[in-house]
Amino acid sequence: PRELRAMLNAYMPHYNQVRPHSSLDGFVPATRYLGQPLTQVG
Repeated sequence: PRELRAMLNAYMPHYNQVRPHSSLDGFVPATRYLGQPLTQVG
């Protein structure tokens, strides 16, 4: 989802830079790590 990706980019910009090629690989742990913040924002 673009919304989730945008939130991830805003919450963890360095995370995206560290693993730009591993979108899914970095998306799974990032979503778990930002489980609470993402729920509050969304």
